[in-house]
Amino acid sequence: MKNPILILLISISLIGCNKTDDAIEGSVQSNETILVDGRQREYIQFLPEGWSEETSMPIVFMLHGGTGTPEGTLDYVDFRALANSKKFVLIYPKGIQKNWNDGRPTDANQLGVDDVNFFRKLIDKLVANYSINTNAVFVTGISNGGFMASRLGCELGDKIKAFAAVAATIEATIIAPNCNPNAPVSALYIHGTADEFVPFNGGEMEAGDGGFVTSHWDAIAKWNEINSSSLNPIITNLPDIANDGTTIIETKYQGANNSEVISYVVENGGHTWPGASGGLDFYLGNTSEDMNAKQVIWDFFERHIQD
Repeated sequence: MKNPILILLISISLIGCNKTDDAIEGSVQSNETILVDGRQREYIQFLPEGWSEETSMPIVFMLHGGTGTPEGTLDYVDFRALANSKKFVLIYPKGIQKNWNDGRPTDANQLGVDDVNFFRKLIDKLVANYSINTNAVFVTGISNGGFMASRLGCELGDKIKAFAAVAATIEATIIAPNCNPNAPVSALYIHGTADEFVPFNGGEMEAGDGGFVTSHWDAIAKWNEINSSSLNPIITNLPDIANDGTTIIETKYQGANNSEVISYVVENGGHTWPGASGGLDFYLGNTSEDMNAKQVIWDFFERHIQD
């Protein structure tokens, strides 16, 4: 059997095998800090070209996986070109002990880190310092970062309008049963059926920090219940454009207040971000090239920008 701890350390760090171009001319990228609950928290901030003239910018948070870093995640999933063209503030935050308190027994959880409050305070800081559209705050992440995105959707629904979780579902014993935001929150999940780290069918995680998680379809059902979705979804088989051993099925549900719940099932997909080339498929399973998840997620967020 593969060594799950070794694989997790290698995989979720996502070591930057494909480093992208440096910061775009005219944009401003910086390393920033904020003090929350007595802890100095860190994040990478990217402001698009012309940010000072923009009157109402969305925010997108991109959350790293367990043992990951903002820098490694920026190398793996680089939203900067989209942020520059679409004029949104892009934030790559850093978890305590390189992980998030997503409800499972992570290091951050065991230390009592209140990551929900961290994001609340960080959003408040960004709104105070820049011209932000408070009806266009979005979060996405992979693995531990995806679980944290789910938790933020549950507990920060007064600020988060939509989230997207990749290779993740919802912590099953505390977060999912108590998930009850005060307004519809649009949700998107991308999950591979051959994910060896986060079981597609839910249950106990055997790698990393463990814990119990919902299945992919239970996560979708939870958000359909929250958003009072129509249970007559539109199901589409995405074109199989790459000979990579995967196919993708899209299932879209329409919810109240123009909310959406969207499932992307990556048949034979691994613990990976579709469209990213991390070079670690031997450990993580197949990366699907049938979808550019980064573009799909931004298109989803863009549909939920409110004036």
